Amino acid sequence: MPMPVKKLEGKKFGLLLVIQRAGSRNGALWMCLCECGRVTRAMGSALRNGSVASCGCANPRRLTHGLSQTATYSTWHNMIRRCMDPTHDSYSNYGGRGISIDTGWMDIIQFYADMGDRPFGHSIDRIDPNGNYTKANCRWATPSEQQRNKRL
Repeated sequence: MPMPVKKLEGKKFGLLLVIQRAGSRNGALWMCLCECGRVTRAMGSALRNGSVASCGCANPRRLTHGLSQTATYSTWHNMIRRCMDPTHDSYSNYGGRGISIDTGWMDIIQFYADMGDRPFGHSIDRIDPNGNYTKANCRWATPSEQQRNKRL
């Protein structure tokens, strides 16, 4: 009889925040958000025993995207947290009501390729406020544009 899977969502292991279950491969596989902003998968046993504590960013030889100090990165990171981290203050208005993120956008490089630099004074806006975060449904908007685009 298989062992029950331990609930790891919302728990932190090193630099990794466990977001959700990502299947199994000889044990439970978990999707995690690293503090550097990358999304990675890790085995539950490796998280619990400490053999995996980051996406690999702690390795100084690893190349990085160079976006982590930008406004675009901050927007992307907060979008991920709102939709995937049940401990985030706004989760109930996003992930908790079913708003999801295009799988390609789990990588900051793809998000940046689709959206470009965040203009000063703008934030990400879903054109259909009940729709998901996708290239076709998102734009950079001013606060006044955001105010006019609210769910009913």
